[in-house]
Amino acid sequence: MGRTGGKPVHLVSVNGQHDMRQALWTVMRELREFTVAELEDRTRVCEATIHGYIAALTKGKYLERKSDPALYPPRKGGHIAKARYVLINDIGVDAPRINAKGEESRQGCIREQLWRTMRILGSFATQDLIVHATTEDCAIKLGSAREYLKYLAKAGYIVQRQRGGAWRLVKNTGPRPPVIQQIPQVFDPNTGKVVWTGKAGAA
Repeated sequence: MGRTGGKPVHLVSVNGQHDMRQALWTVMRELREFTVAELEDRTRVCEATIHGYIAALTKGKYLERKSDPALYPPRKGGHIAKARYVLINDIGVDAPRINAKGEESRQGCIREQLWRTMRILGSFATQDLIVHATTEDCAIKLGSAREYLKYLAKAGYIVQRQRGGAWRLVKNTGPRPPVIQQIPQVFDPNTGKVVWTGKAGAA
């Protein structure tokens, strides 16, 4: 994981963004054409993470690779030493939620639908939430809903009066769904802040 100033990049503001993919996407939109080195310099996200996201965005037809042998002479074996990438599908401020194949992440779809529905209903039972949040393109299973609700409860977004009772949304920070990161921790893209972390001693 990239680091800057001694802290993991997900805990440091990068052009107003804490989420690594969002930070990269923001800079891509600013530059329009770039190299991996330029993204690393602007965001302080580690090179491996950048390569992975660029590969996914290229497969998803968001980026196009543009190599210039005149500027970047071939390495031994004929490989281009450096490649530039061009943003060809700018979908707006929010970074594409895609997997390694460049396909839309099902998990992102599920959490977007759950969060949107919570904001509409305000108070809800888990099963009712699933029914209202499920669409033809985004089927939601009980396990997925429970997992998301568990972390939202830890982060103080929802409360449950009694075991098995209805949930109530008590912290509505905006339209973008809180993100569950791998540490694990909850990052709120609406406020740009980590709002809960399960890692002992984390800031």
